[in-house]
Amino acid sequence: MNLNLSINEDRDQYNNICSQLRRCTSCRLRRCFDIGMKEELVRTDEEKQRYKQLIEINRQRRGEISKHKDKSQDNHSIIPRV
Repeated sequence: MNLNLSINEDRDQYNNICSQLRRCTSCRLRRCFDIGMKEELVRTDEEKQRYKQLIEINRQRRGEISKHKDKSQDNHSIIPRV
């Protein structure tokens, strides 16, 4: 299967934008530039990697906070009866 052929078949003949705009990253990026997005806002591969690392660190922190909250709620939920 020729990938270029399938991509070209999805393009609108009038504005050369893919009919699968939400899935086609190339057309999505082109559309962003067409409506005024600055090229400087596109992340480099290094920036993407750092961003993914930051997301992972934040997920781990949220998980740790969640565990601590669960433990403290368990300790407070048991009230000895007198």
